[in-house]
Amino acid sequence: MRRLIALFLLACILLVACDSGQNEDYTEKISFLDAKDIVFDDTEETAEGWVFADVDYEITQNEIELVSENSEVATIEHDYSALNGYFYCKIRSVGEGETYVYAKIKDSDTVSEKIKITVSIPDDGIENEDAKNKNTKMSLIYLKSPVKRGRTATIKVKSRPNMEHLIHVYYSSGVSNAAGLLPKSSDSDGFVEWSWTVGAGVAPGVYKIAVSAVDETAYYYFAVR
Repeated sequence: MRRLIALFLLACILLVACDSGQNEDYTEKISFLDAKDIVFDDTEETAEGWVFADVDYEITQNEIELVSENSEVATIEHDYSALNGYFYCKIRSVGEGETYVYAKIKDSDTVSEKIKITVSIPDDGIENEDAKNKNTKMSLIYLKSPVKRGRTATIKVKSRPNMEHLIHVYYSSGVSNAAGLLPKSSDSDGFVEWSWTVGAGVAPGVYKIAVSAVDETAYYYFAVR
C-alpha cells in the first residue's frame, strides 16, 4: 500500500513539472515577426504587420490581443485573421506622439517585446507668425495642421488672463458650427484652447481661424487634407 502511495505522489510531482515546463514555453514564444520601431506621419492611416505565437497547443485568434499603451497616438484594429499561429494586425494612427504596441495572450502574463510607434504631423508649409497679429495681445502656442477630414483639430493661444474669447473657423462652405467651437475664458495664465472635429465633407484646402477677445482679433490658418 505504501508503495502505491509513493508511486501516486511521484506521478503527481511529474505531472506538475510537465505543466510548469509547458507554461514556461508558453510565456516565451510570442513575438512580432521582424519587429522594429514603426514611424509614420499623419497622412498614413495604418501600419500593418504580423504577430507569431508559437505555443505547445493550438491557439485561436480570440486568445491573442494587441495593446497600444497610448490610444491617443495609435489604436489597434482587431479584425485580424489567424493562420498557423500567425496573426495579421493593423495599427491605426490617431494623433501626433509616441506609443508602444505589444501582443498579449489574454488572461495571462504572456506578452511580446514592445514596438515603439511614432506618429508625426508633416509640415503644411503654412506660416502662422505672431508678427502678423502684432496689434493684439495674443500669441499662438499650438495649432495642429494639417488635419485629416474626420479628425480632431486643436488650437491653443495665450492672451490676457481670465477673459472670454470667441473662435470662428471659416471653411469654403461657411462658418463652422462644429461642437467645441464655443466661447471660452482664458485661465489665470492667459491660456485658452479649443478642439473640434473637421467634418468629413470639408473640402481639402487652407482655412482661416479667427480668435477674438473684447476689441481685438487674431487670425491663424490651418490645412485640411
